[in-house]
Amino acid sequence: MVSGATTGPSAADMAQMSQKMFKAMDTNGDGQISKAETQAFSDKMKARTGKQGPSVDQFFSQFDTDKSGSISQSEFDSANKQMMDKMKGMAMKMGANGGSTMNASGNTSNEDSTLLQLSAYSSTSGAGSSKEKDAQKSTSVYA
Repeated sequence: MVSGATTGPSAADMAQMSQKMFKAMDTNGDGQISKAETQAFSDKMKARTGKQGPSVDQFFSQFDTDKSGSISQSEFDSANKQMMDKMKGMAMKMGANGGSTMNASGNTSNEDSTLLQLSAYSSTSGAGSSKEKDAQKSTSVYA
């Protein structure tokens, strides 16, 4: 292992970050994130950071796994875990490919592109402590 390298946030840190972000997005407190809440959160983050996150449809395609039209805490947690696992794999792939996640034809897959947008979106959410944000940055290709 390279000195100073990190393996990313622990499972406990990830669970805590996911819960905080979910709570920040679930503005009416009903235990579900609606498309309207997602759009409002996206607009708020764009105003604060100047960065555009994924579209609501992109976000829901990754997080609303039961296609109910809203996202539960368990869906959110599961999608965040899958996203972090995939990002760790991408980081390893980037290391093996000299920093590129492009396929043989020189393109980044649609799934990877959405994942990168979701990463940037979630890393600017303001959820979590500075320790958690630092851990999140260590696994983010946008850090």
